[in-house]
Amino acid sequence: MSTTTLPTSLLTTLDTLKTVLGISGSTEDDYLNYLIKQASSQVEGYCTRVLGRVDYETTVSIFRGDASPSKILLRLYPDVVVTSVKCVDSDGVSMTLDSDGYLVDDGSGVLTLTSASIASINAYAADGEFKVITVDHTGAYYLPEDVANRNLPEAIEAATIELCKSARYSRDQDPSIRSETVPDVLQVSYFAGGGGSGSHETIMSGLDIYRDMRIF
Repeated sequence: MSTTTLPTSLLTTLDTLKTVLGISGSTEDDYLNYLIKQASSQVEGYCTRVLGRVDYETTVSIFRGDASPSKILLRLYPDVVVTSVKCVDSDGVSMTLDSDGYLVDDGSGVLTLTSASIASINAYAADGEFKVITVDHTGAYYLPEDVANRNLPEAIEAATIELCKSARYSRDQDPSIRSETVPDVLQVSYFAGGGGSGSHETIMSGLDIYRDMRIF
């Protein structure tokens, strides 16, 4: 069953994060799980895409007078599997396209309609106010929790872990304070990036190649 509400993908596991942090007990488990969810959400937001594999329905609206697009960007990629492509009119009546009516690049998530399919869609319910093309598909990466199948790039998991480390190490530090000075006593400067290997911007910049920059 396809969904139009996508959950946050968990881009690392609790066990992996605890190993990196050198934690053996369970006292911080709830907090670390929270950090994983927050860091994963930040990574997906930066990449402007869903990274964990799930079923989804991509929709494209076509209003009266507009022609069908020849290409559709699917929400999930890579490793795309399309289960159905339909054209639904304003009354909810649908026409299902044959599987030979479109081609799918499973790496980029681009679905290309054949000229015959485009003609059929343009002719379908031509007098209606609008029609919608719906594409039910599965795609994106298998996550680290799926040990047997995982194919999430290591760089994505590493960035997620670095964000978790930085948040954990800086949780007791007021981020607005960069230094403290007591005249003739002490002067201390604080590292703004926490205990990770770099600033938030540096961590995120390593994910640029995974950002969804597709456009026609």
